[in-house]
Amino acid sequence: MPPRDTALSQLVPRGLLVAKEAICLLQSGFADGAMARWRTLHEINVTANFISKHGDRAGLLYLYSFPFAARRAAKNYIEYQERAQLQPFDKSSLDAIEAECDRVRREIGFELKSDLDWASDFIGAKKGRITLFDLESDVGLDHWRPRYRWASQHNHAAYRPSDRLLGMSEAKADMHLIGPSNSGLSDPIQMVAISLQSLVTTSLLTISNVDRIVHVKTVALLVDKLLTLAIEPDQQTES
Repeated sequence: MPPRDTALSQLVPRGLLVAKEAICLLQSGFADGAMARWRTLHEINVTANFISKHGDRAGLLYLYSFPFAARRAAKNYIEYQERAQLQPFDKSSLDAIEAECDRVRREIGFELKSDLDWASDFIGAKKGRITLFDLESDVGLDHWRPRYRWASQHNHAAYRPSDRLLGMSEAKADMHLIGPSNSGLSDPIQMVAISLQSLVTTSLLTISNVDRIVHVKTVALLVDKLLTLAIEPDQQTES
């Protein structure tokens, strides 16, 4: 299988899994948790669109990023294994990772030093550290940046007033949400649906034939219907 298709065959199932996780959170009344999972789905969708656009070279570099990421993780593990009371990292395992990094470096001509270095051939090595925003801009998905930042605000410990949670969007009094809520569900439902549609469509249209075009149009019709239905929970709670 060509590297582009191999990479996409890894990304699409991951996207489907994340979407199902978001659905479970929505069904349980955790809109903000679903938004956080959408954030991951968006990253997967952007990566898939980027690889689809740039072809086999992008797919190959993406696949080859794994041993370098594994080496960074292994060195981080080793740094803290004593303080964290972890089992010592096996030296032969580290040697095997190093050997794979050396092999890949010889094949592609450079080392992938950070998570998104695999995109440097297409973004430009002179830019410095590549970010997700660079990939978003390249594939025309940078208009999702405000929503991405919105979805990210509860992933970290920065101060946010308690009423900024989606689950608190209809609250009439000042309180802290510590469980499920029936508020704020429509936005994450729609965002998950749109990003999943984009991911699946990108994968299907790598080969254009009648069957795949029918599948793409069917998915589009289902998503259009879902986008309309998604506003019903908020309408019901507001009435």
